[in-house]
Amino acid sequence: IMQQFIDIQTKNMYKKQIMSITNAISKLMMFTLQRDRIECYKYNEEYRKVYSYNYFSSRIDFPLENSKEENIRLLIDAFEEIKKQNIIVDTVEYYPDKESFVVRFIPLNEIEIEDLISDRNFEIK
Repeated sequence: IMQQFIDIQTKNMYKKQIMSITNAISKLMMFTLQRDRIECYKYNEEYRKVYSYNYFSSRIDFPLENSKEENIRLLIDAFEEIKKQNIIVDTVEYYPDKESFVVRFIPLNEIEIEDLISDRNFEIK
């Protein structure tokens, strides 16, 4: 239920940016990244997460004929598109030796905190 709430709020807050995204993978990733960004705020953690390729491959249905390298390129492209929106992701670095992505999030601003957390009688779990 909480993830649905976050997804709805994310759609409402970033409707214009979401509509301008053309890559379906980018759209899928935005909601997962937003949830993790909120968790960083909630637990007073650094706005940074590390994601393995396997994390994304278990959540995204890549074309069956794609190689792992092609899928990684799709993820890199998706991250670039999300970064251009300047709403969730600040930087992304890909480390091929570990097949992992280090993502630095844009910290939540006061409006986001109010819309997503403070203004609700709803506890994020």
